Amino acid sequence: MKHSCYNFLLEKDEYLYCFNASTFKFFNLKKEYRALLEKVLLYPDERLTDLPNFRKILIEGRFLVDDFENELDYIYKRNQDAINIPDYKLTVLPTFSCNFHCWYCIQHHKRDFMTESTMELVKKHIFYMIREKHIQSLNIEWFGGEPLLGFDKVIYPLTLLAKTLCEQHGIPFKSSATTNGYLFTKEMLEKMKPLNMVGFQITLDGMREFHDKIRVAPHKSSFDEILKRVNLICDILENANVKIRINYDNENFDPDIFLEQISSRLEEKHKHRISFLLRKVWQVKMSDENKERNIRFVQEAKNQGFNVSPQTYLNTNYCRCYACRKYYNMIAPNGNIYKCTAQEDYSEDRALGRLNPDGKIEWLIPDFEERYFDYRPFENEQCRECKYLPLCWGECPRSFEVANLRASKFKCVKSRQNDMSFEESILEYCVSNS
Repeated sequence: MKHSCYNFLLEKDEYLYCFNASTFKFFNLKKEYRALLEKVLLYPDERLTDLPNFRKILIEGRFLVDDFENELDYIYKRNQDAINIPDYKLTVLPTFSCNFHCWYCIQHHKRDFMTESTMELVKKHIFYMIREKHIQSLNIEWFGGEPLLGFDKVIYPLTLLAKTLCEQHGIPFKSSATTNGYLFTKEMLEKMKPLNMVGFQITLDGMREFHDKIRVAPHKSSFDEILKRVNLICDILENANVKIRINYDNENFDPDIFLEQISSRLEEKHKHRISFLLRKVWQVKMSDENKERNIRFVQEAKNQGFNVSPQTYLNTNYCRCYACRKYYNMIAPNGNIYKCTAQEDYSEDRALGRLNPDGKIEWLIPDFEERYFDYRPFENEQCRECKYLPLCWGECPRSFEVANLRASKFKCVKSRQNDMSFEESILEYCVSNS
């Protein structure tokens, strides 16, 4: 046996965490046992003879592997499985238009909406994916622009149709939306009841005074109005949960003030259905001060009974992001197909495909699927030799698209968003799952 090249030994407080990046398994010991554990991992055949239970833990977690095993084969197989799993996530944009104009938004808010003819193509596409591609589940994510601007004309009829088709074919269905939350009404939420809309991600731009300057509502505080609607969602949709994404920069987020503002506006009975997700505004540079502040916020929010999504940025699903999956697509208001939602240019010449009259996708790039899903990190020597590969997966798919589906040398920064290094993310993952 030999020790895995994807093992991490990291210390926090009085504990040593042993984490394997290829399985996401971990265990902890008192940190004074570090030297002993290092010897066990270095000479397992000598040190584990009288420790059969510990040996089993190390082998099952892949902290130890066979002497002649190429570990890339294991993560390559997990990567393939993740890419090819037939759970279909379909992101649909009813419009690029929006009722707010946030300074950091990369989209151009065109005022066009999905037409009835395009909606018919989307319906045929869903039917095709169920009948011909034999998907095993369907999750429609409504995105924009602000998707709720198209609720009555686009979201409601398409979601109802998709849910009905899935029920007829015995396929699990759910729907969710990424929205600024301002446009919810009681009538809209009542119409959502039969649609199995189970989740909403709603963004706040830090504390009230900062948020209201970015998301300007006429004669009102958009911060107050959005949180009123969060309460309304929880009152009417019994099975839905709300994730409040906090877009922070170096000035707009003080944990104590923010939590006081939130707690005074959200009903106590809804706390367990509301979670927070901290995300740095991408134009802002990383900062140790922000990292320390975020740790304090996570601890205090949990103490107050809220849920907090892990701040880790570890790709625990064995692929770079949702765009890497074969059973993921995004449909723009005009019916064009893209893979990435985090892009500025949705012009015709940037489209990867379009919907045909039979509901199938016509890819506009020759051999698109073969080239796009050709497991790029495993062809990049920089990634193949990197112990962070199962956590990172290398080049962003969007960069790959821009490079005309050619692998390119990219800058590996060994860190991710939210001001956290991979090691810090691993520690938070271990501590939060202990």
